[in-house]
Amino acid sequence: MKRFVSYALSLMMPLTLFACGNQTSQSSSSAAASSSQESASAEAVEWPTAKNITLLCAASAGGNTDAQCRIFADYMNRTYPDHNFVVENDGAGGGVVAFEKVRNAEPDGTLLLFYHNGLDIMRAIGRYEYSMSDFTLLGQMVDQQNAYFLVVPAASPYQTVEDLVNDALANPGKVTFGVQLAASRQMLIGSFLAATGADITNIDTGAEADTITQLLGNNVDFSFITYNNSKNYAEAGDLRILAYCGDERLESDPDIPTIKEFYPDFENCFNIPFLLGPTGMDPALAEAINASFKDMGNDEAVQTAYGNMQQTFGWFDLETTQKQFEEQLEVIEVAAKALGY
Repeated sequence: MKRFVSYALSLMMPLTLFACGNQTSQSSSSAAASSSQESASAEAVEWPTAKNITLLCAASAGGNTDAQCRIFADYMNRTYPDHNFVVENDGAGGGVVAFEKVRNAEPDGTLLLFYHNGLDIMRAIGRYEYSMSDFTLLGQMVDQQNAYFLVVPAASPYQTVEDLVNDALANPGKVTFGVQLAASRQMLIGSFLAATGADITNIDTGAEADTITQLLGNNVDFSFITYNNSKNYAEAGDLRILAYCGDERLESDPDIPTIKEFYPDFENCFNIPFLLGPTGMDPALAEAINASFKDMGNDEAVQTAYGNMQQTFGWFDLETTQKQFEEQLEVIEVAAKALGY
């Protein structure tokens, strides 16, 4: 009897093993199929699908941010002719109205925000509650742009950036700076203060055109002005350029030193434009939107338009976009702290 049981068991074992093996195989096949379906589902996400996509630009028409947004819209309309990419400008509340419209929108890719990291500058100085990290990052739009120049009036006694800083150190509060609140220039002066230890009085001179007027009238001692305006006024003999805010000297202006050469801890702060989506957007949809303009930098019209602004368009994947955002956020936070926020 024992031999019979042993014999019977020996016959059953292969069957059991076969059944287990078959079950394992089926489980593996099911898992693979499930994984394949999930992969296929992720790959199946397409964008654009809606007829109309609104690009909300949180700035007035006619400025640099608006120009970049319209370049993007033009490219997308030419690339996807069956869809309408429409730019809407809404600078109300310093852009907060537009921020909130997009942040709280349906995360379906039909309403997107085109704006720069001034959004996080506003958060850093207490004018807005949220960060770009509370949105969905969809891409960064600029690879390279000429930074600001540090300029003084033509009649200024300061011949070098060291002259200016030494005077500010010797006479706390005497030297004045023309600033636009909640803008990259405000963060630049914050970074400048953190790097130099100088005590400088900030005067709200408004937008760049108004700041230049104050410089020309000798009402402020210095400010940071964009490349084209600095060059034009310097060549006319109305302003003097003391230093460049970028990390390295410009090939076009090799005789102009960088601030970093004198004060290595100075960090440049750009108005880097980003494309942002509402909170909680499907990662697969975010990837699809990011990929939709991957070839934009190769477009001749885009290259020309950005070249006219002394900038270079650059496409970045979402991982790199996140990294760039975090690096600039750190600069903003250090600068804001130096300004007392």
